[in-house]
Amino acid sequence: MLSTATQYNADVEIAIVSYNSTATTTQIFTSNSTTLKSKINQITASDGTNIQAGIKTAQSLLDAETAENEELFED
Repeated sequence: MLSTATQYNADVEIAIVSYNSTATTTQIFTSNSTTLKSKINQITASDGTNIQAGIKTAQSLLDAETAENEELFED
């Protein structure tokens, strides 16, 4: 998804939220695929799965944006 989104549309920006027992904004919105891949590769698994915190943090990022089209994906 990352390579497809950034390869075909420079206007696409992606943010990354990681979560375990808490949620953290790992990367604010950017269209730089190299930065995004690097941040994804730095994420490690630990301390549970608080998906609610992850979704709330992601929603806060989206709420601060003024983009016309916004989507939230979870993996």
